[in-house]
Amino acid sequence: MRKALIALFAIALGPALFAQAGGGQVQIATVTLSSAQLRVLHGSPVQLIAAPGVGQVLAPISVVFQYKAGNTPYTVGSSARLATYLSTANNVVTQVTASGFLDQAASQLFMMHGIGGLGVSPLSTLENAPMLVRNDDATEWANGDGTVTITTIYTVLILQ
Repeated sequence: MRKALIALFAIALGPALFAQAGGGQVQIATVTLSSAQLRVLHGSPVQLIAAPGVGQVLAPISVVFQYKAGNTPYTVGSSARLATYLSTANNVVTQVTASGFLDQAASQLFMMHGIGGLGVSPLSTLENAPMLVRNDDATEWANGDGTVTITTIYTVLILQ
């Protein structure tokens, strides 16, 4: 009962709290990557959220990766990651190691570990920047036929 009340409280007040911080409402974006997109994700990153506009910045709150296994797992490098980022590859929001995730025969789920942070980044790389996902390995992944659904909870902040 107590957990239910806390969850209800967070759901009811969360959007208002974020709005008071100078931004808009909490939003959710969901994108499913096909196996064809996953196999070329190193050279062809996919946009998850469009650029918000001049004078604004995306503020990701949470990212969830859902891998739906197909008949064949992907062949991935041992240090390869599925990385979400804002505008440039250096502005990583979160990432999941592909080994142990995409190379599995069973479906997997990865949730972002709390609100991380980009650290200090030049404003010019974040203002009006889209959120993308890429394979950060040196090569493309091969063989797999599963899909990945990425759900991002975020808000848009107005820069002061």
